[in-house]
Amino acid sequence: AGSSFFSSLSNAVKQTAASAGLVDASAAVSAAVGRKFKLLLVIDEPHTDWAKAFRGKKIHGEYDIKVEQAEFSEINLIAHADGNYAVDIQIIRNGTKVVRTFRPDFVLVRQHSYSMAENEDFRNLIIGMQYAGVPSVNSLESIYNFCDKPWVVS
Repeated sequence: AGSSFFSSLSNAVKQTAASAGLVDASAAVSAAVGRKFKLLLVIDEPHTDWAKAFRGKKIHGEYDIKVEQAEFSEINLIAHADGNYAVDIQIIRNGTKVVRTFRPDFVLVRQHSYSMAENEDFRNLIIGMQYAGVPSVNSLESIYNFCDKPWVVS
């Protein structure tokens, strides 16, 4: 009781994959153990410079905050059943195409993930981040639920 749809689905898939021998359940070791920074992915339009907002800030007085910012349309995500995940971004900065692959420690969503406009449905990225267990300011479940106005009102 009290568990969300996303976590139930995610746990069921992970348990099924582990029991079938498709993944090693103990293999989820973070590659970021030795880093002295935490990587924050901000999903927002470029009108706000989030790197500037977090410049000089630290987490627990120890970890610097490195910011990667992109819009939903510039993001690709892959999430594996063993808990590993990676985010790819392809952005244009000052006329230059920048491509990066990284594993964010946290996500801040400041852009709507769903619109009725053509090619403006990014709920799959929200589901993928939830499946991967990426922490976020507002729960990814609440962000997903907010996509449907009748669901929000009810």
